[in-house]
Amino acid sequence: MHGESLKELDIGGEKYCADPPPQSGSSLGRRAAWLLFCITTVHLAFVFPSVSVIPGERVNLLSGVVCGLSLTLTILCSKSNGDGFRLPETFVSVILSALVILSSHFSLVPECSSARGFVVLNSSLGGFWCARLLLDSPRRQRLFMWLCVFLVIGIDMLSLWGSVFGKNFYSLVDTHWHPLVGRLILLSFAPMALLYQRSLPVVITGIFVLCLSYGVLLLGGGIGVESAVGIPIGMCLLAALFREWRTREFTAILAALFVLAAFFGAHLLHHRKNFEKTHISVAYRIENIFFSPWVASHHPFLGIGLTAPRTDLLDSYETRYPHIGKEDFALWNRELRTSENMFLTFTADLGFPFVIVYSGALAILLFALLRRVLHPPEGLVFHPLVLFLPLMGGLAHFQVFDGILHPQVSWFFHILLGLIPVSTPPAAKSTFSKTGLIVRLGGFTTALVMGLGVGLAFVYVFG
Repeated sequence: MHGESLKELDIGGEKYCADPPPQSGSSLGRRAAWLLFCITTVHLAFVFPSVSVIPGERVNLLSGVVCGLSLTLTILCSKSNGDGFRLPETFVSVILSALVILSSHFSLVPECSSARGFVVLNSSLGGFWCARLLLDSPRRQRLFMWLCVFLVIGIDMLSLWGSVFGKNFYSLVDTHWHPLVGRLILLSFAPMALLYQRSLPVVITGIFVLCLSYGVLLLGGGIGVESAVGIPIGMCLLAALFREWRTREFTAILAALFVLAAFFGAHLLHHRKNFEKTHISVAYRIENIFFSPWVASHHPFLGIGLTAPRTDLLDSYETRYPHIGKEDFALWNRELRTSENMFLTFTADLGFPFVIVYSGALAILLFALLRRVLHPPEGLVFHPLVLFLPLMGGLAHFQVFDGILHPQVSWFFHILLGLIPVSTPPAAKSTFSKTGLIVRLGGFTTALVMGLGVGLAFVYVFG
C-alpha cells in the first residue's frame, strides 16, 4: 500500500490497490522472508519456545535472534525494490542503532547492555521494516490481519485456561501480566479491522474477539493490572471522537460517560484508604520521574546503558517522593534496573539524543497517521483509525511499563508504525467536520469532569 503508482481495483464495490508486481529474481526469497516473518509473529504472540540463553539475565535473546533473522532476510530480499526504503526512516534507523551500540559499548556492564540493545534493535527495527517491506500489498495485509485475529483468539483461550485451571491468566503465554496486556492492546488492531468489512459475520467476529480480549483484561484486573482495564475504555472514547453522532446517540454517550465517571469517582474516594503511597508499584514509578532525568543529566549523551545497575548513582542523589527512603529505592533499583516507564528508561539508559530522535520520529509518524484519520484515503485494508487507536493505547501503557524492552511487545508496536500509509496521501475532504470534533471533545470532557465530581461529592456527603 506504500507505493504511489499502484493502480486501484474496484472489487465488489470496494476499492483496493493492486498488488505490486513481483520483484525479478527475488520472488522465492520474498516468500521465504514472508514465511519467516509470520513464524516470528507467531513465536512472539505466544513467547514460545521460551529459552534462557544467558543465565541470570532476563533478556529474551532467542526472540531477538529470531527478529534479527527475519529483518535480515527481509532486507536482503527487498533491496532490489526501493519503494519501501524511505530516506528519512532509513536515516533515523541508522542513527538510533548507532546510539544504542555506542551506549552499550560504554556501559558499566557492556555485555548485559549489548544483549539488551541487540534485542531492542532487532525487535523494533524488525517489526517496522518487515511491515514496510513485506506488508506492501492488500493481499498480504489481509492475510496478516487474519493471522493476528487467530493469534488474539489463541492468546485469549490460553489466558482463560490459565485463569481457570492454572496459576493465573498469563501463566501459559508469558512470565508477567504487563507484556500480555501490551500484546492484547496492540493486537486489537486486527479484530478492529474486521469491523470495517462489509460481511456481517466478519463484523460480528470482530466484535466477539474484542469483547473476549476485554474479558481477559477484566480477569487480569483482579491481580494488579487495573490501569490496563481503563485503556480500552479510553480507546473507545477516542474512537467516538472521530465519528459523527446523531443528537440522541450523542446524548446517550454523554449520559453513559457521566454515570461511568460518577461510579469511578465514588469508588476512588471510597477506597482511598487502600491506596498505598509506599507500595513499590506507586512509589518507584513516581520517584523515577525525578531520578531518571537526574541520571541522564550526569550521562547526557549515551546514558548508562540499557538495564545497567543504578545503585552506585544513588550515593549523591536525594529522593524526592516523601513516602519512601533512599534505602527502599536503592533496593528496588537493584532488582528492577529500569524506570517502569518506557521514555524515562530510554532517558536514563540511552541518553537525551536517543530520546529526542526516537520521540521525534514517533511524533512525525503519529501526526501523519492522524492526518489520515481525519482525511481517510479510500481503498486501504487497514483504516487509519484501526492503527491509531492501538498505538495510542500502547503509548498509554508504556507510561507504566517498559514495553519496548520486551520483544513480544516491541515487535507488534513497530509493525503498526510500519503499516502507517505514509505514501498514500490523505483524502482531500474529511469524513466529518472539525467543529463537530471540537464539540464532541468538549462534551466528553464536561461529562467526565461533572461525573467525577458528583461521584466524589456523593461519597463525601453520604460516606
